[in-house]
Amino acid sequence: MRTLNFLIILFFGYYTVLNAQDNYPIIDEYIAGYQFDKALVAIDNEEQTKELQQKKAICYKGLDNYSKAIEVLFSLAQEYPDDLKIKSEMALCYQALSNWNASLKCYDELIKLDSINVYYKIKRADMLFRLDNYKAALADYKTLSDGYKLNNMIKRSAQCFENMNLPDSAMVYYSKALEADTMDVFSIASLININIKLKNFGAAIKLSDSFVKKDSTNKQINLLNGLSYYGADFYEDAVPRFERCYLNGDSSLVVNRSLGISYYSLGENEKALPYLIKAYAQDSTNVRVLYCLAVMSNEIREYTNAVNYFGILLDRTIPADMYLYLYFRGLAKAHEGLEEYKGAVENYAEATKYGTKNQNMYLYFSLATTYDYELRQADKALEYYLKYQASLGGYLEELRKQEDQDDAHKLEMLSVESSIKTLNSQIGRLEKELAKATSDVK
Repeated sequence: MRTLNFLIILFFGYYTVLNAQDNYPIIDEYIAGYQFDKALVAIDNEEQTKELQQKKAICYKGLDNYSKAIEVLFSLAQEYPDDLKIKSEMALCYQALSNWNASLKCYDELIKLDSINVYYKIKRADMLFRLDNYKAALADYKTLSDGYKLNNMIKRSAQCFENMNLPDSAMVYYSKALEADTMDVFSIASLININIKLKNFGAAIKLSDSFVKKDSTNKQINLLNGLSYYGADFYEDAVPRFERCYLNGDSSLVVNRSLGISYYSLGENEKALPYLIKAYAQDSTNVRVLYCLAVMSNEIREYTNAVNYFGILLDRTIPADMYLYLYFRGLAKAHEGLEEYKGAVENYAEATKYGTKNQNMYLYFSLATTYDYELRQADKALEYYLKYQASLGGYLEELRKQEDQDDAHKLEMLSVESSIKTLNSQIGRLEKELAKATSDVK
């Protein structure tokens, strides 16, 4: 009987092992067929092994569930700390979640385990770049380009310099990248773009024309070619280049706006109008587009449109006085922050020349309190408290005249009335101080 039991146990044990072996190919088939959900079910029905856990992580990755994949891989990494494949997969999952710090940590650990692996070093540099640590990334890219003759790292170095706001160095490295690969579109586009930003339009024209002669199908370079001429005010040359972009399917805001303004600048209003209308529909905030539309509407006697466009322009245009008010007020606040109160009151007073009625009301308060508490000039403090009092009174009258008075409106009136009462006591105090000072002199 014991022999029979042993044989039964042996049979079922053998069947279980055989069944597991049969399921592994099925799991692999599911994974190969991107049926990751089915693969996960099959994996969970098996006795868990390192291999199956790795397959599980692959399935979670395939389903874009990177957090679950990391959970599985992290557990495996604890058990197998020297497994390069597990740590590499973890690094990629962290990248997919934009967790650059965690990914960087993985690559640091991988480099400790395999110090000669160039891939890990490239990815480490990329993570430093993602973290905006451009100096450290630059050092790694330089080591990779110099030590391993990886020319594509030169381009990465250029990107570091560009992001560090060092355009001259960036251009040097983009030029080196182009020497290594004359058809490197990214480097040529970046080089042209930097020249446009720096208003080096001649260099931008030369670079973009040269590339277009080799390949006239690249949309990005075609656009930059047009922008190079446009930036230099060479509108006759810019128009056919932007038209080529448009005919090749680029109906972006930049193309519509640039074509419209180029035609307008050449006096070809009929050709300009449709592009400007499209540009305005894509971005209604551009002042230059609005102005061109407004002027052309007058010229073609579409006065209703002209009124609309000019009205919008006036609403959006900040008067020159507003700039002066903001500048003087800002300067006054800076002096105040430095406890340079004389400079503060001088600039607050200057700001009152350009502020609106309500803006000046707050300036009067700042002037009064600064003279009162910081400079201890009671006469000047009283002068500005009285101006503040008059402004508050006028503001209160405006509030009372408004017809629609909701709860917020009523609270504002109560607040102003309370401020006036407090202000009256301040004025009374100063008047007494000045009266006493006058009697003491006598």
